Amino acid sequence: MPALSAVRSIAIAVAGFLVGLAIAAMAVPIAAHAKPPTAQPVTGIPEIFVQAGSGSFAGIPVPVLVLLCVAAAAHFTLAHTTFGRRLYAVGGNEQAALYSGISVPRTKLLAYITCSAISGITGFLFVARFTSGTREAGRNPELEAIAAAVIGGTSLVGGAGS
Repeated sequence: MPALSAVRSIAIAVAGFLVGLAIAAMAVPIAAHAKPPTAQPVTGIPEIFVQAGSGSFAGIPVPVLVLLCVAAAAHFTLAHTTFGRRLYAVGGNEQAALYSGISVPRTKLLAYITCSAISGITGFLFVARFTSGTREAGRNPELEAIAAAVIGGTSLVGGAGS
C-alpha cells in the first residue's frame, strides 16, 4: 500500500498525505471484508518478540532505545549524506531541486520507502508491546497525526529545514 501511495503522489503531483488518506479510505473497507467479522486477535507471540516491545536495557525501555537509534540515524542521514541534502532541496523547492540536477521523483520515492520502513518498525514494536494484533489496531490515526503536525507548526506543502 505505501508503494501505491508513493507512486500516486509522485505521478499526479498531489500532497502525499492526501494520497495516503484517499488510499486508506479505499483500503480499510476492502480489508474489513477480506476476513470474516469473527476474526480473532493474533496471540501466542514468542517471548523474545515480546521483550522487544516491553523489555528494557540498562533501565531504558527497548522502544525508547529504538526511537533514539532511529532519531540518530535520521539526524546523520539529513546532516551528513547526499540523500539528506537532496531531501532538504526537494522539500524546500522542488523546481529548484529539479533545475539543479536532482531527480525529484527518485528522491521522493526514497523518502516514501524510508517512511514505510520506519512505519514497519513501529508496527513491529506495537505488536510486541501489546502482544497481539488485530486489523482494528491503530485504525484511523491519520487525521489525529495530521492535526498534531499542523498544530505543531509543520507545513504540509514543504518548507525549509534546519
